[in-house]
Amino acid sequence: MSTIKRFEIDMLDVKAADAFLLHAFIDHEGKEQEYVVLIDAGNEGDGKKIIHHINKYYTQHYIDLAVCTHCDSDHYGGFKELIEEHQKSSSSFKINKFWVHDPYKHVDVDDVKYIRKDKTLRERLNEAYAFNDGSNLLEIIDNAKIKRIEPFRALEYAPLNIFVLGPSKEYYKSLIPDFRVDLDFKDEQPEDKYDDEKKKQYETEDEYLSKALEDATDDPSKVNQSSVILAFAPDDDIFLFTGDAGREALQNIIDLDEEDTLVKIKWMKVPHHGSKHNLNSAIINHFHPAISYISTEKYGKYANICTVNALKKVGKAYSTHQNRRNIWYHSGIPQREGYSTATPL
Repeated sequence: MSTIKRFEIDMLDVKAADAFLLHAFIDHEGKEQEYVVLIDAGNEGDGKKIIHHINKYYTQHYIDLAVCTHCDSDHYGGFKELIEEHQKSSSSFKINKFWVHDPYKHVDVDDVKYIRKDKTLRERLNEAYAFNDGSNLLEIIDNAKIKRIEPFRALEYAPLNIFVLGPSKEYYKSLIPDFRVDLDFKDEQPEDKYDDEKKKQYETEDEYLSKALEDATDDPSKVNQSSVILAFAPDDDIFLFTGDAGREALQNIIDLDEEDTLVKIKWMKVPHHGSKHNLNSAIINHFHPAISYISTEKYGKYANICTVNALKKVGKAYSTHQNRRNIWYHSGIPQREGYSTATPL
């Protein structure tokens, strides 16, 4: 395990999308060594915001490890600009390594409905990482000569004590035949909206952390369930990154947590922007995060008041939709100019 001297986590305000920066300093042979890890990059257009943030607040202006949790455009879109910047001969910005799944490696034509030709299967799966101009994330990573590795359970990024908890390769493969390729955000979900009277009702529930949460179904998206789930362990604390993982995927990692390392964790990135379809009382009670971070645009897309209220019963919850700003967690890092103490939801 590396000795991490100080670190910070930035949840960038990219509306109903994800872009997290982990910036840390480790003790290496008596010298301090700096690292930058990016977990998801928001939508197309958000890459500029990420580069600006790195250049403004960090002394290291390149990314050691980029992680794409899954093939939804609000998580991989911004990587396009980052890779384009990496390829400029005039730029010092680089990406050293990529963690990203390649669905084509784990599926056969016979496994997929209505697909009969291998070429058609490749074309369909390529759409999973498609950009607006028709290019593809995996192809531009390869064209930029950036090393990419598939992040399955037990993979580690040793310098920063980052561990992949899920998915396993077997679970990932089981999801692919039902991947959807229409990855644009749907309209707001009316069933996720609550008026003031309902908000008050759910804030006072006692039977569960939230009865509304218990009544909701699991996230039906196999793409979301395939999300990379990461643990960052700077010391005895656990910081959990969940992508858009659903209840099934999260329960998988809980079932494998024989030493209860995920019980009463320090910090959690709330899956799927706070949707009511990705957590339940049992999962929240197991993780029992002291701090929860939600990256979203507003309630209803996809943040839900019942999810927030349940998280507030075990710790403090913060969201980018409140006052439209980045949210910053830091340990051993001096206060930033212009930043103030965030107010919990």
